Amino acid sequence: HVRRPRRVFTFLTFWDIRAIRQLMSTSEHPPRTTWIEVSRSALANNVAQLRRTARDVPLMAVVKANAYGHGAAPVARTLQEAGVHSFAVACLGEALELRASGVTLPILVLGYTPPWQAAEAAAARVTLTVFDAETAAGLNEQAGGVGRLAVHVKVNTGMNRLGVRPAEAPALLRALGGMPHLDVQGIFTHFATSDESDRSYAELQFRRFAELLGCLNALGLRPPVAHAANSAALLTMPHTHLDLVRSGIALYGLDPDCDQCPLPAGFIPALSWKAVVTHVSALEAGEPVSYGREFTAAGP
Repeated sequence: HVRRPRRVFTFLTFWDIRAIRQLMSTSEHPPRTTWIEVSRSALANNVAQLRRTARDVPLMAVVKANAYGHGAAPVARTLQEAGVHSFAVACLGEALELRASGVTLPILVLGYTPPWQAAEAAAARVTLTVFDAETAAGLNEQAGGVGRLAVHVKVNTGMNRLGVRPAEAPALLRALGGMPHLDVQGIFTHFATSDESDRSYAELQFRRFAELLGCLNALGLRPPVAHAANSAALLTMPHTHLDLVRSGIALYGLDPDCDQCPLPAGFIPALSWKAVVTHVSALEAGEPVSYGREFTAAGP
C-alpha cells in the first residue's frame, strides 16, 4: 500500500499478474476483482513513435524492473517484434530471464555485475557494464575459457552514481585493451536532468561526454558504439542521439516528467488498471472511511 493524500492504492505483484493472465486464458472470469492489462499494440505504437523521432539511430529498449512493472518477458518479446535494436536491464538475473523467454537481441546490463557472474554472462551473450579497472580485471579472469565477454564502459559526466570520470577514461580503455577476454563494444553516460525544462546541466554533461569521445577518437581508443540519450533526451535533444538511443519510460506511454517533459501527441499508455465495483456506500458529511480515517466526506 502506497499512501497518497486521501487515497490508498493497492498494487498487484508480478505473481498476481501472471496468475491472472494464466487463468484468464482458460476462464471468462479472473480470480481477483482487480487486475492490470498491458496493450501490445500500444507498446508497438510507442516504439514506432520513438523510432520515427530517432530517425536512423538504433533504439535500445530499457526493460529493467520487470519492464517498469509491465511484465519483462512478454513486453520484451513484443518490443523485439516491433523492431527495437537491443535491450537494457539492471542486473544479470533480468537478462537471463529474457534469454529464457526467447529474446535473442543484444542485452546490456546497466548496473554492476560481480566478476563471479562473468562466465554466465558470456555464455548467455549478455553485455556487461564496466567502470573501473579492478572489476574489469576480475571479469576478464572469470570469463576466460567461456569466450569473450562484451562490455560497455560507463562514464560519469555528472550523474555521480556508477561511472569512470572522463579524465580517467582513456587509462581505463587502455587497460581494457590488454584484457584478452573482454570485448569493448560501447561507451555511454546517463543524464541526470534531461527531463527538466532547464536542460543546461544535461547540456553540460553532454559536452563533457562529446569532448571525451573526441579525445578517445584522436587516441584510437573510441569504442564502436557511443550512447547517451534516454527517453527525455531522445525526444528533446536530438544532437545527443549519437550511435544509439535508450528509452525506458516513454516506451510505456508515460511522460518522462508530466509537467516539464510531457510526451508529444501519439504515444499511448500501455498499462490500464481495472477493477470490479463491489460495493457503493452512502456517507454523511464528516463520516470517515477505512484505517486511519484516510478519507472523510465533506458532504453527503
